[in-house]
Amino acid sequence: MSLADIRAALNAELSATPEYYDFKVQHSERDGALWRVTLEAGYVFAEGQRPGAASAQALLDDSLDGASVWWGAPAKGGASVLAVLAEDDQLVLQNASSPPPPTGHLIRLYPTRFLNAVADAWYDTPWAEAALAGLPDLARPKPLAERAALTGEPFRWLRPAQRVALQLVGHSSGFLWGPPGTGKTTTLGVLLAEYLDRQPHARVLLLSTTNQAVDQALLAVDKALHKGRREHWREAVQRLGTRFDAAAYEGREHLIPTQDRDLIARLARAESARPSARDALALKAWADRVAGLRDELRSASLKVLQRCRLAAMTTTRAAFTLRTLRELAPDGEPPFDLLVFDEASQVSLAHALVLMPLGRARLFAGDPQQLSPVLRSDDRLARRWLGRSAFAEMPRAGASVA
Repeated sequence: MSLADIRAALNAELSATPEYYDFKVQHSERDGALWRVTLEAGYVFAEGQRPGAASAQALLDDSLDGASVWWGAPAKGGASVLAVLAEDDQLVLQNASSPPPPTGHLIRLYPTRFLNAVADAWYDTPWAEAALAGLPDLARPKPLAERAALTGEPFRWLRPAQRVALQLVGHSSGFLWGPPGTGKTTTLGVLLAEYLDRQPHARVLLLSTTNQAVDQALLAVDKALHKGRREHWREAVQRLGTRFDAAAYEGREHLIPTQDRDLIARLARAESARPSARDALALKAWADRVAGLRDELRSASLKVLQRCRLAAMTTTRAAFTLRTLRELAPDGEPPFDLLVFDEASQVSLAHALVLMPLGRARLFAGDPQQLSPVLRSDDRLARRWLGRSAFAEMPRAGASVA
């Protein structure tokens, strides 16, 4: 068990992960300023792999939101993925520099390789050492004497097992698990609402694996704050990221920070207009422009994080914005009092560990019997660090497990 093992695991997985996929277009149509591109099911070429009849649907999910798209014919162009409709094998593209290709042509998709961000963090040796030092705590959580017990008093409808779960925040690591339909999300919402009220100076980072899961968890917190008559804390809860379900936030607009949407649009347009590598001067100017826009966006996100008490985002965004999150506590102390992983069975152990120094305590919620982290490599170390989640280290029983 060493940093070298984790780094080797990450390198093995990165080597097994294609940088791009080529799909055959079935149909392209304009939808206002957007384009809808339907892909031919069963026709996928992955970089470095022999062509095969893989299902396009199996590769399409909302983790591809924001991915770059490129095509070479009939006219070269590029765009970014606004949304994925997996059930229809369809991409919704924005900021297209030219019309996407018609039926029968190929379109290339470059997924966002979040694992690069995770790997970068593990190669930051001081941070990585702090991350690895958190591993023993998962199996042997410590009680936190200074934490006030949560009673759930305003929520008289809570079942006994749900009330027991509220005490998980009294441990350095806690595990909330159960199959679908058992009320985990509702329990998590009540727990965090009560935590914000009983710990008025505490700060929370709520993470989940997909944008939809982030929305569901955050809305559960907001509903619990409302039902528990904790209205004064609702404005202190914020959803970070731009790929949320806008319809889900109707009547709850206070959860979405007012960000410079024009800045986000300008960044998307700039990224899709990358010049040829043959034109070095143009490429350098493009890189400087994109870097400047990213710095502006990072500064805006930092201001939101500094003023809110609970921030919610995907685990992927947390990996990409780790530098910004660390800047919230320039003295090197954890910037958050509680770090929450929802759908934690799908977060690899390496990914969870490298984020753990952000919080003084952490809570893992999910179902270890359901989906595991996605793994492509068959390397032994990759299976150990990337094919398992924090639930693999969970105590079999005890007060830190509910």
